[in-house]
Amino acid sequence: MTKARFAVLLLALMLTVLALTACSSGDSDAEPTAMAMADDGHDDAGHDDEQKLDATNAHEIELTVTEFAFAPDEIRVHAGSTIKLVFKNEGSVLHDISSMDFVGEAEAMGEMDMDHDTTMEGMADMAFHISAEPQHSGELLFVASKAGTYQLFCSVPGHKELGMVATLIVE
Repeated sequence: MTKARFAVLLLALMLTVLALTACSSGDSDAEPTAMAMADDGHDDAGHDDEQKLDATNAHEIELTVTEFAFAPDEIRVHAGSTIKLVFKNEGSVLHDISSMDFVGEAEAMGEMDMDHDTTMEGMADMAFHISAEPQHSGELLFVASKAGTYQLFCSVPGHKELGMVATLIVE
C-alpha cells in the first residue's frame, strides 16, 4: 500500500470516528436549545446581568445550518442595531454558532442545553453562542457595539475544521 493511499484511508477513518462521535451527542427528541454569553469589552463592575435586550424592533436574520455549512455564510449588520438571529438546524446532528471575538450584548431566547453549552472546552470564553438539536431552532438577540469583522463557527468538535465557518460584518 502506498503512503498516499494509507493517508487517505487514515483520513477517512478519522472522519468516520468524528461523525459517529457527533451523532451520539444527544437525544434527538430534545427541545430546541440556546445559550448566549456576552462580552461588552468592559469589566463586570456594575454590569446588570438581568438586563434584557428589546426584541420589539429587532431586525430578523435567518441562519440555516446543515452538515457542514451555514447559509448565509456572511451576515452584515449595523453597529448598535438589535438583531434577532433565528438559528435553524436542518442537519442530522447538533450544531451551534459561536464567536470568540464578538463585542456587544447577546441574549438567548429559549431553553438552555446545559449538557452541550457548559461542557465544551472554552465555553466560558465565548462571546456569544447558540445551539440547536437536529430539526430544531433557537433564537439569539444581539447588539454588536463595535464595527469590525468577526468569525462565527460551529464549536462542536471537528465541525469548524469541516468548513462550518461564517463571517459577521458589523458596519
